[in-house]
Amino acid sequence: MTLDPTLASRLDSGVSMAAPLPGYEAPARLVVSSTIAGVPVRTYGSSGPTLVWLHGGGFAAGDLDMPEADVVARELVARAGVTVVSVDYRLAAFPAGADDVVAVVSFTSRATGPVLLGGTSAGGNLALAAALRLRDAGTPLAALVLAYPYLHRVNPPATAELEERMAPLPESVRFAPAKMTAMATFYLGPLADDPPPLAYPGTAYSDTADFAGLPPTLVIGAEYDDLLPSALDAASRLRAAGVPVSEYLETGVLHGHLNTPGLPGALRTLDEMAWFLRAHTAAN
Repeated sequence: MTLDPTLASRLDSGVSMAAPLPGYEAPARLVVSSTIAGVPVRTYGSSGPTLVWLHGGGFAAGDLDMPEADVVARELVARAGVTVVSVDYRLAAFPAGADDVVAVVSFTSRATGPVLLGGTSAGGNLALAAALRLRDAGTPLAALVLAYPYLHRVNPPATAELEERMAPLPESVRFAPAKMTAMATFYLGPLADDPPPLAYPGTAYSDTADFAGLPPTLVIGAEYDDLLPSALDAASRLRAAGVPVSEYLETGVLHGHLNTPGLPGALRTLDEMAWFLRAHTAAN
């Protein structure tokens, strides 16, 4: 499928990808700012199972106001009937960001029972890393959502078809090796060339069996995304470890498409996420 015309136009014109499409308004929902286990959070809704949600931003940027955080949370409360706890995790500080996520999930689980956990891009990295730590600590999760996750220090090889799709796009939306190195250096400093275990959970382990025991997982990819091989590799390895995996590829969209409020592809992705969350909260 060709790139969504709205995204293509914004690439050409310089209009912010985060600007809502004309006529779109995020659902109005109860929103409360607080802390959980000392970590700043924003809670959306007040009923239903709890989803702990993590925005993206390459470990260097992102906040609770960006659409990947705020709009996604509002939409999932409306579409899936969940309460969303959006986490303001620490940036550029391994393992502090993952520590924040583990602390929020652990505290919330003690209060409510198993929670859902998910995130986009770097937030997907932290979600998988935290899920592995929580599994080892005996804290169960109801389900896991990894949306266009950033899981590898060096991307798995791209297919010829993906390389052909990505070639015409500007460097601003690409993840070239130099950009990946810069992101790793900012995140890990001198450890960037030899990342600690779980800094990049897609490559933290050599044996797929090490992913055994994780909860049912939804892995979402974007058609125009250099990081798509990272998502596909994670889905394959999780499935090989016996984890129930659902895969969803959103066509015609870039990495970070949930940051464009009202984009048709973003709304379809939210529908898929809501369906998955409802399917794995029925018993909770």
